[in-house]
Amino acid sequence: MIFPSLELESLVQVDDKTRLSAKKTFVSKGDTAPTTVEVEPEAGSGFIDVFGTSYKDWYLDWSYATDGDKVVSVRVSNGIDTETITKTITVISAADDALFSNDQDLTAKESEILNWVPDGRNSFLNVHRKAQTYILKWLNDQGYTAFDGTPIVKSMVISLDQIREWSAVLTLKLIYEDLKNSSGDHFEDKATVYKDYELEFRSIDKLKLDFNLDGEQGDFEFQSLVVRDLVRG
Repeated sequence: MIFPSLELESLVQVDDKTRLSAKKTFVSKGDTAPTTVEVEPEAGSGFIDVFGTSYKDWYLDWSYATDGDKVVSVRVSNGIDTETITKTITVISAADDALFSNDQDLTAKESEILNWVPDGRNSFLNVHRKAQTYILKWLNDQGYTAFDGTPIVKSMVISLDQIREWSAVLTLKLIYEDLKNSSGDHFEDKATVYKDYELEFRSIDKLKLDFNLDGEQGDFEFQSLVVRDLVRG
């Protein structure tokens, strides 16, 4: 029996490279090995043969020109049986993604950082997105909310200049933490450096936030992230 496999990102930005992998496809013991492995990146777009000399070749690198939910399919045949599975990947526009930083912010600090982009990708947008999720969670965990107590969401952040540095150094910290191989190596040292920078850059005196989501910055729509010592007279 054939057991097709499909690994993909759950969310990707328009025009960002992503990998649709069938490399973990297998057959039951004693059955005939696959002779055809095909990937259809979007319903109705047609299947593309990705079969190669090794299962390591069973993937399709792709980018989507439009946003929306895309149904991805893997079809595997061994000349006797054919099995197909599908999964959905969500593609969003850069405007809807509304990330707090980008790769240019990273290369301004680490000129060679894009050399470490993983196979199957051409950017670190996924890590910028992870950093954004972390920042929003941190703000809400610390008790920073809108006037009515609702959680802070990314659409409330209307001044990227304030939060861009925080997001960039946090993204670099996450990248280097993923790259580090052993305690004390170069990547671990880099991760430590950017962890310290993160603590520095998240100390924002008046973080402008559009609490009522009207697209305008009110005089009192901000949160101070600076922890001040209490001085007693």
